[in-house]
Amino acid sequence: MKEFGLKILTVMLLFGFIASPAIAQAIGVQSEEADKTFLQVAHLAPFAEDASVTITLNGVPALTGFGYGDSTEYIGLEPGDYDVAVIPTGAEDPAIEVTVTLAVDTFYTVIAVGDGVNQDLALILEVDDLTEPAPGKFHLRLGHLAPFAAGNATADVRLANGDPVQEGVNFGDVTAFIPLDAGTYDLIITTPGGGTTLIDPIPVDFAEGAIVSAFATGEDNNQPLGVFALPSGQEGSFIPLGFANLQVAHLAPFAEDASVTITLNGEPALTEFGYGDSTAYIELPAGEYTVAVFPTPAVDASIAELVDPAIEATVQLEVDVNYTVMAVGDGVNQDLDLILLEDDLTE
Repeated sequence: MKEFGLKILTVMLLFGFIASPAIAQAIGVQSEEADKTFLQVAHLAPFAEDASVTITLNGVPALTGFGYGDSTEYIGLEPGDYDVAVIPTGAEDPAIEVTVTLAVDTFYTVIAVGDGVNQDLALILEVDDLTEPAPGKFHLRLGHLAPFAAGNATADVRLANGDPVQEGVNFGDVTAFIPLDAGTYDLIITTPGGGTTLIDPIPVDFAEGAIVSAFATGEDNNQPLGVFALPSGQEGSFIPLGFANLQVAHLAPFAEDASVTITLNGEPALTEFGYGDSTAYIELPAGEYTVAVFPTPAVDASIAELVDPAIEATVQLEVDVNYTVMAVGDGVNQDLDLILLEDDLTE
């Protein structure tokens, strides 16, 4: 049995972009497309469970099937005025429509925000300052884009120990880029004064030279409350909200040699995992996982070739909860299946 470093692998997959400075990429884009304007787009408007949209520029579709949490790299455009329309998938009329003026040799981020209930649907256009951070520093821009309440929906950004970073931030507010020492930051979003924690993402390592935006998102109805990290010039991602512990056991006697490969969200997690094998608790970022179990004949194939799992299920792992997941059944007397249990470790 080969057990991969699941926690390290998953965090690297989710956050590798944060450690990559955007400056070199931005300069490269600028040099390759002189006399252009540059636009990065992010969809953070939780107006529905399926909030996918088409975004048009001057009536021409630019992004289609663009889902909540999707974002782009910088897109080079001709400078000038643009009518930007955001049309929900399946609708004819735009939910958001504004005209923006984009200047030459300037970098912008445009973000769809609001849920249409607590906060109006809107577009926020920000000019991106890509000034290179000083040695040992990175630049962090913070924004409150979580329409969890009507009115100002005020919140604080704090360190996990309660120290304030930005207090009294209203919905729609976005700061300038703040120079900070490179390193690991454990940020939380709280009610004003820090009394209640609203969002608690895992700590994130910010590398020297990085230029990153972090936005509070969601409204806890159509889309969960969270934090979206968007490096300038690179696609972003939601930061997982804490860790869960998962123990895995293979108790499915479907063959004499019943060894398997188990993947999480398409990535190999356990290989040559035999009948009767089990793991210690593995710490994983909390969230939703697609768990697939492939019989041994597929073990030596590439992940792209692992297309026919014997068992596949989606599981939701909550913060600070211990779980045991077991593969069971033989496929003849009892169906092959996954059983997920919450473990009560009370002494």
